[in-house]
Amino acid sequence: MATIIVKKKRKLTVSPELQQDKSVKVVECKLENKKPTHLTEKKLAGEEIGRLHNQRQEEIKQKRIANCRAWMKKNFPFTSSRLPLKVGASKDLVVEYRKQGISIDEFSATTIIRRCERLTSKLQYLENMTKEDSKRHDLYGNVVCDVDEKHRKYANELLSKLKKAMNK
Repeated sequence: MATIIVKKKRKLTVSPELQQDKSVKVVECKLENKKPTHLTEKKLAGEEIGRLHNQRQEEIKQKRIANCRAWMKKNFPFTSSRLPLKVGASKDLVVEYRKQGISIDEFSATTIIRRCERLTSKLQYLENMTKEDSKRHDLYGNVVCDVDEKHRKYANELLSKLKKAMNK
């Protein structure tokens, strides 16, 4: 039987599946000399506890990604058009995020940057970058400038790698 010891002033949250499990036994006791105040006994291997924790973290991550995607779609619908964005568009999104005072529980600035990285690595986005007459746009769809030749060349390299990986 595995024993989980939770230190003082910390809470152990048990998932609904574990709450239904009859082999879970929570024992509250008072221990002296600053020893833990809660003991949870469970027939669980350490790997299962880690798996449950990782599963919960993944659920939180997916929720934040969905929240970020919805926020971007609502406030900046142009970002989903797959047309080349101006250099520094992710920084503009982070500035808007901070202006709106969105809670870090919803999603973070890091989530926005990762969403932009994902957006700019999509096949259609890269194809639009490699066109000879392609233009960069701001978050609202206004043309800002032409795509530089070095950026076009880099997008072409990424596009060929992506297509090669898709053919495997």
